[in-house]
Amino acid sequence: YLTFALYGMHSSDGRCRAFGADGDGYVAAEGVGAVVLKPLARAVADGDHIYAVIKATAVNHVGTVSGMSVPSPVSQADLIATCLAKAKLDWEPQVQLREGLQKTIDYFANGDFVD
Repeated sequence: YLTFALYGMHSSDGRCRAFGADGDGYVAAEGVGAVVLKPLARAVADGDHIYAVIKATAVNHVGTVSGMSVPSPVSQADLIATCLAKAKLDWEPQVQLREGLQKTIDYFANGDFVD
């Protein structure tokens, strides 16, 4: 935060307009969210409606990228492959996910979606 201030990277009025023509800087906007999960066996025993089941998780760090808000396509692909392998799922049924991620990557890299 202090480094951004030293380089004059903060928005002049504290308002975020990331892709707006009148945007002139960064606005810190950290947040937090929480989801309370229940073990599958307990949810079944309690008669809960089950919307989804988490089969695996994976965490990574993108390492060096060309910009602060630019994701690393290689790192994202590695993360997805790791998680799918842990969940014992094939990559090919995930084509829509892959295409959605590519649009996100293209958006951040080029400033616009590429269809």
